[in-house]
Amino acid sequence: MKNTKFEQVNTAEIGNFVLSTLQSESINESIISRYFQTMNAGEFHLTAELFGENGVMYTPYGEAIVGKETIFNYLKKEAQDIKVYPRQTITGKIKSDNCRFQATGKVKTPLFGVNALWDFALGKNKEIISAKIKLLASSKELLFAG
Repeated sequence: MKNTKFEQVNTAEIGNFVLSTLQSESINESIISRYFQTMNAGEFHLTAELFGENGVMYTPYGEAIVGKETIFNYLKKEAQDIKVYPRQTITGKIKSDNCRFQATGKVKTPLFGVNALWDFALGKNKEIISAKIKLLASSKELLFAG
């Protein structure tokens, strides 16, 4: 019987990212779990605290938001009533001491829901160095969503 919670994948190098495991239905890294929990609870000050001092959050439109206070202010303004539902993660190591996690799932707003990809880089102290959020829909689909 196949275990649907965790599935080992052969290690392969993709660019400077080494794919090590694939897991479904759960997120194994606690800081990544906390990111999604605090976002959904609207506790944006706690979300921002997960970032390193010079951590960067890249918005779905590519804008770099740098630093904990700036990230908090951005989330407080832009992420009200947004819920995030990760479904699957890919974990791996960047060649240095840093880890990389990618999660796919759904972002839901009061007006629409859209598939999304989150790409996290964690430092050796398990702080978020960067978080990139990408909406997996075309501009036209976003315009006519809802």
